[in-house]
Amino acid sequence: MSIILLLIRKIVFIILSFILYLFVLYLFPYPFSLINVFFAIATMHLFLNESFAVVWYILLVHFFVELYSTQPFGVIVFSAVISVLIMLWLYQHVFTNKSWYTAAGLVFCTLLIFRILYLVALFILSLFGYATMFSFSSIYYSFAWEICLTTVCSIVSHLILTKSFAELQRDRVRYI
Repeated sequence: MSIILLLIRKIVFIILSFILYLFVLYLFPYPFSLINVFFAIATMHLFLNESFAVVWYILLVHFFVELYSTQPFGVIVFSAVISVLIMLWLYQHVFTNKSWYTAAGLVFCTLLIFRILYLVALFILSLFGYATMFSFSSIYYSFAWEICLTTVCSIVSHLILTKSFAELQRDRVRYI
C-alpha cells in the first residue's frame, strides 16, 4: 500500500510541476516566462533528497515537453538528461554543500550545459536536414535570460526552503 501511495505522490508531483511550468510559461511577461521551472525544482529536489530520482523526474517532464515541441523528437530529452547527470556529478564532487550559492552555481552550470547540448544536437540534426537552425543572436539573448532568471529563482526558492526544511541547513558534518 505504501508503494502505491509513493507512486501516486510522485505522479502528482510531476503533474503539479508541469502545471507550474505552464503557468510560468503562459502567464508571466516576456523575460520572466523564460524561467526554467523544471531545473529549479530538480535542484531543490536534489538538495532535499540527494537521490538519483531527479534524473527520472527530468526524463519524464521533458518527455511531456517534447511531445508538444516543434523540434525533432529527442533533442530536449537528450539534452536534459545528460545535463542532469552532469548536475548530479557536480553536486557530489564539486558543489558539496547546500548553500544558496551552491544552488546558484549548480543551476547556472546545468542550464549552460543543457543549452549547449541543445544547440549542438540541433546543429547536428540540421546538417542532416532534420532541423532548421534559427537566428543565433536572438536565441543567445533568450538563453541568457533563462539562465539568469532561473538562477535567481533557485536562489530565492533555496532561501525560502532553508527556513522550512532542516535538511537544507549548511552543516552536513555530523559530530559524534
